[in-house]
Amino acid sequence: MLLLITPIPVAIVLALALDGSFDGWATQRLRWWPVAVLALFIQLVLYSPPFDTWPLIVAAGPLLGLATMFAVVLMLLRNASGQTRPAIILAVTGILLNLTVMLANDGRMPRVDELAAQPGQVVAWTAEEPTLSNVTPSSSETRLGFLADTLPEPGWFPSSNVLSIGDLLLACGLTAWAFRVTYSGRRPRGGSVSELAATTEPV
Repeated sequence: MLLLITPIPVAIVLALALDGSFDGWATQRLRWWPVAVLALFIQLVLYSPPFDTWPLIVAAGPLLGLATMFAVVLMLLRNASGQTRPAIILAVTGILLNLTVMLANDGRMPRVDELAAQPGQVVAWTAEEPTLSNVTPSSSETRLGFLADTLPEPGWFPSSNVLSIGDLLLACGLTAWAFRVTYSGRRPRGGSVSELAATTEPV
């Protein structure tokens, strides 16, 4: 998934080159951010040993995983306003597409693992004991297969994997959001925002 994260710092650097600044980040108020933090923490616990082999976790894990993804969607929608709204909506669309295909396949994301540069990354279903996983091998019985992990990352890219259309939309949305936030902090010609405010007399 490194390929999905890489464009974000590139977008920030590009925005800085276009007279953007980090001032825009200082003005960001991420509402409901504890919801996203809690959701990511729950996912970390669900899919990490030894919890991923606990019978109760294995049984309820897929539903809990979907619930955490939906919680992230709610958090993003809560922050979908202003100039960053289109970018956030794009990211939400990506998550919803992933949720759709996972709901259609018993709460797991189908993956064509042989397309990965390093096949065999999806090994949970070969374990001797039941192990929770949020992915499952793609087969002829896969529903909505076109939304599954079917897009291989370049083999030369570190830790290359297989992506879905939803993953790409999510990455594009987050990249556009990072660019917009950085670019919104651009300084007007003639000085910084704080300098102009200090020299402007009230009317």
